[in-house]
Amino acid sequence: MASHMAVLSRSGLPPERILRSLTGVEAVGIRSVAAEEAANIVRDVHLMGLDVISATAQRMRTSPSRKFVDFLDGFVSVARSGGDLTNYFLASAKGFMDSARIAARQLIETLGGIAEAYVSLMVVFPLLIIVMLSIMNMIGGGIGGLSTLFLMQVVTYLAIPALGFIVLLLLDSVMPPR
Repeated sequence: MASHMAVLSRSGLPPERILRSLTGVEAVGIRSVAAEEAANIVRDVHLMGLDVISATAQRMRTSPSRKFVDFLDGFVSVARSGGDLTNYFLASAKGFMDSARIAARQLIETLGGIAEAYVSLMVVFPLLIIVMLSIMNMIGGGIGGLSTLFLMQVVTYLAIPALGFIVLLLLDSVMPPR
């Protein structure tokens, strides 16, 4: 979004036209908060007769995205002070990309840890338990009055699916929403 605005600013478009162009931007078929807020700002400019800066300042109070509010606050400050909007948009785009890169790196590290847990829980643990119970079955005896064949069935039909379900829940809680 900020890089899109930087390109338009560099080409000489005024802020109102830049915000109007954001209203049609969709990311992978999903309309973003920025596009909705830009549409609200453009609506306030056209219907209520506000200037772009005043409309933007009003939308900052009701926007649900804290990052977008901070971005708009910088936009209003630069526009009021007569600064270079293109440089502001470029710096913001770089900041957004850096934070996205950090978030992606953290997600990858978390997913790596979950992958290790998956291998331990779904491959090593069942294999170890089944081999151990098979050897115990050959020697004879049981654990706590339960036969080793019954324990192998419990591991196969209950423990492994339960552990798989737990790993799926863990993955679902870690993955960011779309």
